[in-house]
Amino acid sequence: MPTSDVTPNGLAKACCIKSKGVILGGDILVIRPDRQTVNGEFLARLIRNLEQKVLQLVSGSTVFHLYASSIDKLALLIPVHIEQQKIADCL
Repeated sequence: MPTSDVTPNGLAKACCIKSKGVILGGDILVIRPDRQTVNGEFLARLIRNLEQKVLQLVSGSTVFHLYASSIDKLALLIPVHIEQQKIADCL
């Protein structure tokens, strides 16, 4: 997800990339969850659904920033892996 933008709304846009060999630009926060316990598609959707909470973590006035240390403080309720997969399959 982006870590800086000229609008705060550009920062709460998480996605799940499953392709190998992807090259990302700067100012991108990469979250690599343990695949045994957290489904990436589920996590990305969960973060997008918590946009208002994520936006509360944004700092800056001209260029807005979202730091990994701030995201680390975001409390997430994550169900067991099998339930995450079922939810992700429906999305």
